[in-house]
Amino acid sequence: MPILDMVLKSCKWNFLRRSLSTVPPTKPAAKHSMQRWQIHNFGSEPVLETSARVPVITNPDDVLIEIAAASVNPIDVAMAAGYGRRSLNLLRRMNSSTWDSVNELPLTLGRDCSGCVLATGKNVKAFQPGDEVWSAVPAHREGTHAKFVITSFSSVSKKPASLSHADAASLPYVACTVWSALCTVSGLDHHNTHGQRVLVLAGSGGIGNFAIQLMKAWGAEVTTLCAADGIDQVASLGADRIIDYQAEGASEELRSLAGFDVILDNVPKSSVTYPDAGRLLKSWKCSKYVSVVTPLLSNTDAYGVLGGSVAALGELALRGLQSSREGKCYRWALFVPNGQALATVAGLVDRGQIKPVVDTVFDFEQMPLAYEHVRSGHLRGKTVVNVAKCR
Repeated sequence: MPILDMVLKSCKWNFLRRSLSTVPPTKPAAKHSMQRWQIHNFGSEPVLETSARVPVITNPDDVLIEIAAASVNPIDVAMAAGYGRRSLNLLRRMNSSTWDSVNELPLTLGRDCSGCVLATGKNVKAFQPGDEVWSAVPAHREGTHAKFVITSFSSVSKKPASLSHADAASLPYVACTVWSALCTVSGLDHHNTHGQRVLVLAGSGGIGNFAIQLMKAWGAEVTTLCAADGIDQVASLGADRIIDYQAEGASEELRSLAGFDVILDNVPKSSVTYPDAGRLLKSWKCSKYVSVVTPLLSNTDAYGVLGGSVAALGELALRGLQSSREGKCYRWALFVPNGQALATVAGLVDRGQIKPVVDTVFDFEQMPLAYEHVRSGHLRGKTVVNVAKCR
């Protein structure tokens, strides 16, 4: 499993000092402080820290990125309220040089960004200082709502040349989440997707927007649901059939289209639960229902890592057994940063097959407003924050 591989491949490294030669002359090597937004208590608003220490590379596989733009995702708002804290704290300890050295708070959120490479660890060969890149950052690492971030080179790729940093920052988190669900878990790729019937349960949000475009780029027949005010936007992304889930007769219309190869469930607390939507899959064709809304982290928050994991896996096993009786598969997918996936997506973007859908852009100083905007819900695209111009 990708999330297990991510944990098992994490290693403990001694401090490795990078020489000033890793920083190009145009970069001010003497800069040691930065601004970043942090939460100091779960449930509180992010607070601007103006003199934080610029992170230093200690892992030879890491990259230091100067952030030009970042996005605010629903996962950031959820994590600010404490979502996933127990599991993520365990991951932080497993990736720390000493088990007890990790502080839960303060916490810098933000899961994706676009910017420029400032420095690299000695094992990094694919990137050089000055490269324009985009990245999705693992949830257990310090986030991108800051001027600089360090992440593994494996979660980074060159950004699409055709996009501004603001537009590019809107894509990595949703791209990696959709890739995990539709490619890693469902097994779809550019070779086998043509003609597949795919249902995206929520088409007008960030994940739905990206899923529709990726599937259409690979030749799938895509059906999706959204509210009436999102239909025009979703249609512009290429969806073949769009159902207003609030309209009278929406359930009957959806049932009339039954026979899907893959269903992507990206609806929190969905009114279309698995026993209903699962019936829309083809029987005895290895069709797959994949949810990116899982109870794993909420269960571990409620019952502890061990108890919550057992409860969540028990639910997954039960639903998997129920679906297997009809030759169907029920799966969960998690957000997993994936630089190779981002490189593939960058190519699709530069060929015009995927485009960013941005709802609102805020300035760095307006970060709390960006959080409130995302918290309000019913967004029609991504929320992006301009951080700074790469020097």
